Amino acid sequence: MSERSQYVIVRYVPNVVRDEAVNIGVIIRGVGSSHFDFKFLPRSATIRKISPEADQQLVKNFERQLTLSKREDRPVGIIGHPTEPEFFVKAMREFNGNLQLTEPRGLLAADLGEALHQVYSMYVAEQGVSRPINYQAIAPYTTRERLWSAFDRQRLIRPGFVKKEMTVKGKHARWTFDLGYQNGGLKLISSVALNAPTEETNLGRALVFKGMLDDVKHEVEKVRGTAVVQLPKPNAPAPGAKGAQEFLRDSRVHVVDLSNIAEFVISVQRDLSD
Repeated sequence: MSERSQYVIVRYVPNVVRDEAVNIGVIIRGVGSSHFDFKFLPRSATIRKISPEADQQLVKNFERQLTLSKREDRPVGIIGHPTEPEFFVKAMREFNGNLQLTEPRGLLAADLGEALHQVYSMYVAEQGVSRPINYQAIAPYTTRERLWSAFDRQRLIRPGFVKKEMTVKGKHARWTFDLGYQNGGLKLISSVALNAPTEETNLGRALVFKGMLDDVKHEVEKVRGTAVVQLPKPNAPAPGAKGAQEFLRDSRVHVVDLSNIAEFVISVQRDLSD
């Protein structure tokens, strides 16, 4: 079932008089939900699109405000919280100089993560740059959000520690994992939902994650994969869930139950401090 979302494109206008703008980011919120997300061009790509003289601090400050709003559930100054229905309209009025927002638009997608991927790829990402294969079929956005939030609470998602949505080149394609970090090798972490009503789906998700890791191992010498699995609720049918876990363990993939995510985060924290 598709979910409704609303988004705006963040634009940088080097010369307000000439009104020539370039798209540098996107903000998206679920309609009737408490979730929002955003994505901006990396700094180097922003400079290539605009110019070395562009006010990078203006962009960085706005991105930092959105990050804090998402991590700590705080409003973006006087504009309010990005999940509020009137946020985009208020933001359009506030940002009317070098930084501007487009009129809000609607979109239907499987989940908020898929919607963000579609909009960013269509309106913001640099053309000609290879993009990672969509990996979102193995777990819904809400599951990945729980994983990211657990690491965010311990302030592990930051430069030099854990990277969110890490893209890694494999032998045949580029793959995106929910999280990744380097410490005596490449550690890759992804959510894998094993609560589907069919055996084929649950085993298929495990196979996809193993295939992603195997492809990366052709290019990277030391790789350790962790599947943070979402299991069915008690008494809920999920054929193949147990077999999928056994398959992952037999493939030397570390399997962590999503309900034990706090313990896993602590173990990663210890790993990074060694």
